[in-house]
Amino acid sequence: MIFQGARADLLAASVPDVLIDCSDPEHAHSLLAGELPGRLEGRSLRLSGLGEQATARVVVSLVNAGIGVYGVRRDEQTLEDVFMDLTKDGGL
Repeated sequence: MIFQGARADLLAASVPDVLIDCSDPEHAHSLLAGELPGRLEGRSLRLSGLGEQATARVVVSLVNAGIGVYGVRRDEQTLEDVFMDLTKDGGL
């Protein structure tokens, strides 16, 4: 058993990806590549597993590097997304 509780608790326990819209996503990706897993999606950078404080530090790092940050948002997760995250290391 990986988790026991209500659906709302399950969704609250998961950390959705952060999408950062910025002026130079390629530079942002290369700047963060050594520290954080991420991938490019058009003009956005998708980062996984960041809490609020880590997200704030990333935004500060990007701005300090001269990269314009236009938007930061959390990707909505479905119940299937949460399930896949929970079972990725112990799946069938």
